[in-house]
Order: sequence, then C-alpha cells, then structure tokens
Amino acid sequence: MSHFLKRPKLSPIHKVLIAMYGTLFLLCAGLIAWQHYEKRQALYRETAVHLSNITALLAAQTDGDNIAMLVGKYRSPGLIIKNTQDAWYYVAQRSMRRVAEADHLSAPLRILAYDSTSGQVQTIVTSSDVPEFRAPFNDPTGLVTAMFPNAPSPQASGESESLSSAAPLIDRHGDLSGIVLAQVPKEEIEAEARVGLWRNILIMVAVFGIAALVLFRSAVKWIKQAEADRADLARRHEGITDSIAYAGKIQSALIPTPMSSVNSSNTFSC
Repeated sequence: MSHFLKRPKLSPIHKVLIAMYGTLFLLCAGLIAWQHYEKRQALYRETAVHLSNITALLAAQTDGDNIAMLVGKYRSPGLIIKNTQDAWYYVAQRSMRRVAEADHLSAPLRILAYDSTSGQVQTIVTSSDVPEFRAPFNDPTGLVTAMFPNAPSPQASGESESLSSAAPLIDRHGDLSGIVLAQVPKEEIEAEARVGLWRNILIMVAVFGIAALVLFRSAVKWIKQAEADRADLARRHEGITDSIAYAGKIQSALIPTPMSSVNSSNTFSC
C-alpha cells in the first residue's frame, strides 16, 4: 500500500521548470500588486486635482453676496422647496448642475454655510433636482467645518467615505459667505482601481498559460531527448559489455590456463 502512496521522483528538468515557474509567478504577482498600488494612488491624486479645479471654477463663477442674501432671506430649513422658487437660488443651482453633468459627478455639488444659531454647517444650494436648503451637512472628519472661522473646533467622528475638495466664497466685504464643496465617493475610485487590477490579473493568467504551454512543450522535448540519450548510452554500454565478454571468451580459448598446461605435460611424460 505504501508503494502506491509514494510520490514519483521529479527529474532535475522538472525541478528547474517548477523553480522557474514559481519565480515567474512571484515576480508577476509582485508587479501586479505594485502596479495596483501606484494606479490607486494616481487615481486619488487625479480625482483630487479634478475636484479642486471644479470647486475653483464654481467659486469664481458664484457671487458670494447672493449666497449671503439667501442665508439672510430664508432663515429656516425647508423654505425653498423647488429650484425655481428663488431667482438667485435657481441661477446658482443651474450653474452647479451643468458642471456636475459635464463632469459626470455622482455626488451632488454643494454650497455650504455656517449657521451660528444652530451651530451647524448647512447646505444652502445643491446641484441635485431636490433642494436641501439648510439641511445639516454631515462632516465626520471635521475638515469642512474647520474652514469656517466662526465655527467651534470640530471633533472628528470618523473617516469620510468620499474624497472632497472645497473652495471659499467671498462676499464684497471680503468675508467668507460660504464654501463650494465637490465630492466623489471613494468606492468609485476603488472600483476603477479594481478594474485595472482584474485586467492585469487576466493578462497575467494569459501570460502564464502561454508560458506554461511553452515550458510544457520544452519539458516534453527535453525529457524525450534525455530518455533517448539514456537509451542510446545503455545500448552502447551493453554493446561494449558484450564485446568485452566475447573477447574474454576468445582469450580464454586461445590462452590455456596454468592448470591445463600442467595436465598436458603430465600426459606427455607418461
């Protein structure tokens, strides 16, 4: 039973091929991991620059006095229930919506302001179809809240699920009237990075398949050649052995042994 459980011995050629294949696999896996990391970091950098350009553009196009006017005119949440209710709100919303659609943003663009009465950062204008006027803005990292000088020191409550960029809105007096905020969910960036990762994995599988086929064919050729060489060497060895044995027989027949010479001498003397 133990005879059948024994693993077959690997030839040196098999061992070399396995070592080469394992080394190639480790190199490819390391290269893919490095490329995925670099691609992921590059996507985050590119997205951050893109969002920064968007917020800077909107901040330059939006009148800070109009935002201050909206905050002073509508002091309670929910007073603006549709985008066309107020002309200044509609102008800001349409401008933000065009930018959001042109840049294919899944998260709405926002203009935020700090309400000292409630002590909250609130959404004033959003690019979405449904107004969120004076809705509290969730700022888990506290980074947006920290941009308002009158706001208390924020307490970070966690990590944001979005990559954000903000630009200040300044009124004619040089005061901060609001902040333009653009966000992209981190899951979108991770999903794009995973697409590249799976593409690289598929490429590696294809390369490994081709490499395995080439190595397998080469191994079969090497093994056949090695077996042919061993068989040829065995035949030559057998021929040499036979020749030596035959020569020994001839030599034994032609040269008498000392015992046979003595017996022959005794015979003649008698």
